[in-house]
Amino acid sequence: QTVQTKLEQYASVKDFGSGGDGVADDTAEIQAALAYAQTSGKSLYIPAGTYLVSSTSGGGALNITAGVEIFGDGANSILKLKSGSTGMVIYAYAASVYTGLHLRDFVVDGNSVATAQLDAGLVQVLNASDFILDNLTVKNGTRASAPAGINGIAIADTAGNITSGTIQNCVVENCSKGLVNWTSNARNGLIQGNIIRNASGNGLAPGLQINGGQNVKVLGNSIYGNQGCGILIGTDGSGNAPRFPVIIGNHIYGNGTGSSEGAGIKLVRGFGSTFGRVIIANNHYYENGVNVSDHGIALTDDAYVSMLGNYIYINK
Repeated sequence: QTVQTKLEQYASVKDFGSGGDGVADDTAEIQAALAYAQTSGKSLYIPAGTYLVSSTSGGGALNITAGVEIFGDGANSILKLKSGSTGMVIYAYAASVYTGLHLRDFVVDGNSVATAQLDAGLVQVLNASDFILDNLTVKNGTRASAPAGINGIAIADTAGNITSGTIQNCVVENCSKGLVNWTSNARNGLIQGNIIRNASGNGLAPGLQINGGQNVKVLGNSIYGNQGCGILIGTDGSGNAPRFPVIIGNHIYGNGTGSSEGAGIKLVRGFGSTFGRVIIANNHYYENGVNVSDHGIALTDDAYVSMLGNYIYINK
């Protein structure tokens, strides 16, 4: 490819005035670059740097409303939430379903902002079909108000059970609620090869939550050091049960560092809904829990669960 060809394929946030010095607020410049990328069909490049961004309640510093690819230089490209922000870092939402969302190779840092939005994700995706989140680091959403908190990555659906996609090769850490939350009728998902660690703050914070989501495969993740369960499977706030989750080949250890919810995997029916066929196979669970009632696998009032070939040892 020639340089001209590459320039025709993507725009840089620095083309729109972003400094990336970690001091000046780059929100307006990055949002302008994002708007251009979404209308032009180009990808958006975040060069190495620390880009301070701010948001207000109900929105994100970056508000994505259509399919777009955003990529950076890995750990060197950082979107960092500004103190005093009351929203999210990335809010990918449109009222109708959209395709083509691809976020890869950059860092989303919630910066432990004390006013950031509770019960949301630092990266929140709604109504995106076949999205891809790849090689992101999402961290430091530490505001907590039990039982509320801030997710790392939250996937949900408001447009008729269409949200679907892949979360892979990411590091999600140090948030005060579930680090990855697959919920509210999101379906056809793959969560694979991620490191999901050190959730704490609201007393129940699990590594991975599947609350009301459907048809999701959780494969080959390392999930450890979380205050709550490694994986929590249950109903969402509207009583929707998870349907057909498959949990295979995960490494789940050292979870349950708090006073409750200390299992490797915990399934809780709740809200009177019947679970829809859960398969839990070939996972390793060890050193989970600090209380005598904490287990490698805990099932509470559940049905239609198949467990095959799990290795469960040295749990409390």
